[in-house]
Amino acid sequence: MPPFIVDFASALIEREIERDEEWMAKMVDDFEDDWPLVRHALWRLEDEHGIYSADIHPRNFKCR
Repeated sequence: MPPFIVDFASALIEREIERDEEWMAKMVDDFEDDWPLVRHALWRLEDEHGIYSADIHPRNFKCR
């Protein structure tokens, strides 16, 4: 049952990825109303498990 992430091929372990305002604006545009859910999932992976996903786009995140 969604939400789930379908691609971890480009994920980094315990190596942070820099994300700037331009990246954030693109994510908001790409994910629209689903962005808060995706953002929460990303932050949980990063904060709790040290997993940083580099390839973030709607085809890799199933929200519904």
